Amino acid sequence: ALPALSVEDAELRLTRHRADRATHLALRDLYLELTHDPLGGAARVGANGRLLVEESDRGRFEVEATIERKGPYVEVALTDADLGALAPWLAFGESQLEAAGRVSGTASWKPETDGGSLVLDLLGFDVRLAGRLRAGDGEVSAAFPNARLHAKVSVDPRVVRLGDFEWSAEPAKLAGSASLERPFSDGARLAFELRGGPIAVTALRDLLLAGAP
Repeated sequence: ALPALSVEDAELRLTRHRADRATHLALRDLYLELTHDPLGGAARVGANGRLLVEESDRGRFEVEATIERKGPYVEVALTDADLGALAPWLAFGESQLEAAGRVSGTASWKPETDGGSLVLDLLGFDVRLAGRLRAGDGEVSAAFPNARLHAKVSVDPRVVRLGDFEWSAEPAKLAGSASLERPFSDGARLAFELRGGPIAVTALRDLLLAGAP
């Protein structure tokens, strides 16, 4: 069995390298606790602390996880987190993302047979986003004084599904679902349903162009 462990007032520094750019993030006032059931039950991990970039406070976080045989159940909460500090950690592959604003909310991961599901519930304030999916693509940008996102993403070896999708950023309110076959490739089948509005024609054009091969 894993030993019990408690760490208080720690600091952890993280660095991510992409191309010729390095991004640094510090977790400060970090509290970490690992406990387990002496009778053989699941181990539990808890952590909380502050996010810092260049010695400036960029929000708070909490993590709770239960380590089961089929995988970890994880819940993460962010409070008043700076999107500009998080953006470099959210980009993937050739994508580029710049962001500003604040976000609070929760994310939870539940392991399932050959995959799992992620539930997001986020609130954004004075959000500004700009980026591109691939090198050479045109830039897509958006700004929202207030926004809310709720979604469930399920993953298995054959498909990624987006369900219970709800997005509201006055005056627009959208809902829908989508699925994308795996493995990801130019020939992978994508299906989606989107309802609501209003959506500016220019915004819809930029979105379609960004996703075009």
